[in-house]
Amino acid sequence: MYYAKKSKPSVFDSIEGGFIMGQGYWTCEDLVHNGEGELITDRSWNYHVPQARDIPLDFRVYFKRNSYNPIGVLGSKATGEPATCMAVCVAFAIRDALVASRADSTLPSTTWFNIDGAHTIDRIVLAASTKLEEFLLM
Repeated sequence: MYYAKKSKPSVFDSIEGGFIMGQGYWTCEDLVHNGEGELITDRSWNYHVPQARDIPLDFRVYFKRNSYNPIGVLGSKATGEPATCMAVCVAFAIRDALVASRADSTLPSTTWFNIDGAHTIDRIVLAASTKLEEFLLM
């Protein structure tokens, strides 16, 4: 991230919050519609956002040193929205983990599989294509 002057804790909070908001978009915000097209996941009972346990314990934010934006306010650059956009790396990490899991199940890593957002637990399990015989207690 870019930030020109000395950083205040609130700037870090803004970046972390933006990233977690994006993480929630990719992993929790499952929009479900009924047969008539009406959104049915619009209430707190069936609309989920990231909880404390979903946030990484080790969350590091770094700024590029000696960076200055001549047209930004006091030389600063954006900090909130870019962090939300960077959360797409969560979806990429899930896809990479699924490729590794599918390789363990003897599926070729080059075979395309579809997984739409949100990457919910149900969708991840289905995309992993793990066979029942692979669940063994040793």
